[in-house]
Amino acid sequence: MLAAADERATVYGGDALRAEERRRAAQRRGRHAELRALLVDGPVLELTPGADFGFTFDPLGVESLAGLGQVHRSLTVTDTWGRLEVTGGPALLLTDEAGMIRGVRVALGEGDGAATAEDGGELSGDGWRLEVAEGWRAVPGRRAGDLSLLDS
Repeated sequence: MLAAADERATVYGGDALRAEERRRAAQRRGRHAELRALLVDGPVLELTPGADFGFTFDPLGVESLAGLGQVHRSLTVTDTWGRLEVTGGPALLLTDEAGMIRGVRVALGEGDGAATAEDGGELSGDGWRLEVAEGWRAVPGRRAGDLSLLDS
């Protein structure tokens, strides 16, 4: 049975297909390592869902990041804290084991970690912009260099 499968694979270019799949898997691993460096290990703005959390996204620009959630290249998130517009990504929509959304992260570039938005205002980074609602302000996050929003 295995010999027959090998014979058929030869007819359909099995060696070339296997090589292409190995190349694509290596590219995916590299892309995931870059995304983890940006959205997990590097400084981030992390927003927590509140009472009015809602989002829209382009379903063609979504990639799963194992154990964390989905990475979006195009995403709009609104809540009581304001409006996050992601146009160039990446943004990580964090989910728990049950698939429930527990937050959203965008990468902070060099110097963005020192940014503040006092009682409204705007924050932005590479591929994203956040309109901070009145009564909210940017504060240091859980890790050095991170930011989050706080209700004033």
